[in-house]
Amino acid sequence: MNLRTIFSIFLLFSVSIGQTGQAGIKRPPCRDFIGTAAAWVDTKISGKMLDEAVNHLYRFLVPKIETRKSLPLIAGCSRDEKTIYIAVDSHFYLNGSKREINRFIVLHIAYETAIRRTYGISTESATELATWAERAAVENAGIPWGKYRDFILEQIQNKNGSRAQVPSDLLQNDYFSKKVLSKEGLMDALEELTSKVASRVDESYDIPYLAGYSLDGKEIYLHRGMKYKLLRLRGKTYDIRKTVVLHEAGEKALMDHWGLNYPHAHQITSRVEKAAVQAWGLQWSRYDQYLQELISKAWGRVSKIPPELDMTPYCDENDFDTVQAMVRSAPSLCQQNQVKELLGGEGCL
Repeated sequence: MNLRTIFSIFLLFSVSIGQTGQAGIKRPPCRDFIGTAAAWVDTKISGKMLDEAVNHLYRFLVPKIETRKSLPLIAGCSRDEKTIYIAVDSHFYLNGSKREINRFIVLHIAYETAIRRTYGISTESATELATWAERAAVENAGIPWGKYRDFILEQIQNKNGSRAQVPSDLLQNDYFSKKVLSKEGLMDALEELTSKVASRVDESYDIPYLAGYSLDGKEIYLHRGMKYKLLRLRGKTYDIRKTVVLHEAGEKALMDHWGLNYPHAHQITSRVEKAAVQAWGLQWSRYDQYLQELISKAWGRVSKIPPELDMTPYCDENDFDTVQAMVRSAPSLCQQNQVKELLGGEGCL
């Protein structure tokens, strides 16, 4: 049985862990976004699940949205994160069909806010990363990025010179200031993020899923003893720890900041990771193949588990056997409610 099949089986039997994020949003039951084995063919990246993740995030944040079309900006978040301001038309027409776009704008604001506040990167870098996530969601919905971007830029131009009063609590950024994505901008953002979290990366433990994070998000774990250099044709190598850390950082930020559960956060942040890999000039399929080789080596090695490892991914995947083995190595993991709920009396006594 290969790893993709294993992940598919785990996902099919996912259960709710009922955790609440910092924003007070309860994570939904995993059964709300159960996929199929076919959905995991492309390296656990599923267009259907990405769409579900974006829609789910939007539904939970709708109560925070306040429309103010008179504002001289496109969108923004209040400092206390209780309000998301949107100042553009919520729909545009594509080939005669009316398409709703607020969910993409909300995704951008949510990702940008979470990654910036969690890891202290610049607004420029956070915006760049968020825009790639947004682009993936837009294109996944069958909307050409160019048409979507032009629609937004046209509204920006219409707002130029507006003297409307800006809410005093608005945390302004340069969201939609240009909407011109570049490989260079993405690489700069990747370098800033990885340099910010470099001191937090710990490669001294066993991590069955290859990478993870501590409960408080202060540590990012990479499985010990791995060769993270990926050889590219023509002899150039890349340190894929950077893209793995990018994935883990975005995933943890979305889960903690907005209450997303693991499969949803994973789908969103995987698109940013994929964009970074391709910006390097690597094929995603080759990168993924290499990661799968590393995961297969890490799988089942549980002799030294971090006592503060966030077990949400394992519990959201209903990975009973792996969690049980990890608890034997690190009994303190049973202090996490989702571990107790998954193992019941069989593993946490």
